[in-house]
Amino acid sequence: MDVAKVIRILGYIVYVALWSPVILLIAVIAPIWVTVMCINADLPVIYGFRVLGQAFKGSIAHDMNFIKTGVW
Repeated sequence: MDVAKVIRILGYIVYVALWSPVILLIAVIAPIWVTVMCINADLPVIYGFRVLGQAFKGSIAHDMNFIKTGVW
């Protein structure tokens, strides 16, 4: 592992630590919000949770790509 990757990992840890209150707030509010929006739009609630799950997976994939390449 090279020095740049170690610095990116440490920087990412600090980034997540600083944003953790917001991340936790979104993690609590998002399922409630998705449920209400799906009910209002007459969509199956499971559809909303699938979209939310895809967004979560995309976010993790973006972060992993950042750690590997350094491109935000």
